[in-house]
Amino acid sequence: MISVIMPIYNNKIFLKDSIDSIVNQSFKDWELIICDDGSKEPIYEILNSYNDERIKIYSNKENKGTPKTLNFCLDMSKGDYIARQDSDDISMPNRLEEQVKLFVNGVGVVSTYGKAIDSNGNILKNNYTDNTIRVNPSMIKNEMLESGGNRVLGPAAMFSREVFNKIGYYDEEIGCGAEDTNYWLRAFQFFDYDVVKEDLFYYRINPNSMRLWQKDKFGNGPKGKVKRRKWIFERSKTHTIIKERHD
Repeated sequence: MISVIMPIYNNKIFLKDSIDSIVNQSFKDWELIICDDGSKEPIYEILNSYNDERIKIYSNKENKGTPKTLNFCLDMSKGDYIARQDSDDISMPNRLEEQVKLFVNGVGVVSTYGKAIDSNGNILKNNYTDNTIRVNPSMIKNEMLESGGNRVLGPAAMFSREVFNKIGYYDEEIGCGAEDTNYWLRAFQFFDYDVVKEDLFYYRINPNSMRLWQKDKFGNGPKGKVKRRKWIFERSKTHTIIKERHD
């Protein structure tokens, strides 16, 4: 079984399309773990419209941020594989089926190619999804381990239960926006990476996304992002295994 974990904060306008893209997967043995992180929008009229026992809905009493919400979803998950799905993104119908085929020979993380879209669903050109991720998977792993950064389309990624059992939870100290990068850096120290070389994911560039950088001690300018990237890289080496989470 595949556990799809979906943290939600608002995004009502995109939510149904995102959930439907999991419901309509060709691979049927899945559960969708949804956790509402204190949304202000009336999303429950959408969530409660589904009558599918594979969809499990939870909510935080207060907003806790993406890493903590993801960690709660991990605790609720039961699958042999764990897939990300953000509440404003869309998976193609064969995404899960094609990804699960690649978990062989020590592979612990599998992502896909994808396309960036705007709030209206228009495909965006010359961005992260058009160049950064379209590199040989072994080169991606080696480059990330050597210098940090990220070449994995994180919201489209899937990882095995073995990865979670080995490295544990998302690092809650990282903050929203880079918890995926940190997780892959930690996983790649023990497992290989592969990617489905098909555009099986629509990654939404959304001004209200949970993914956007939070203001923090490094700042949001170019210099701040460089410092943050270095800190995340170094932290992935010193905090490789995280077995505890905080409610």
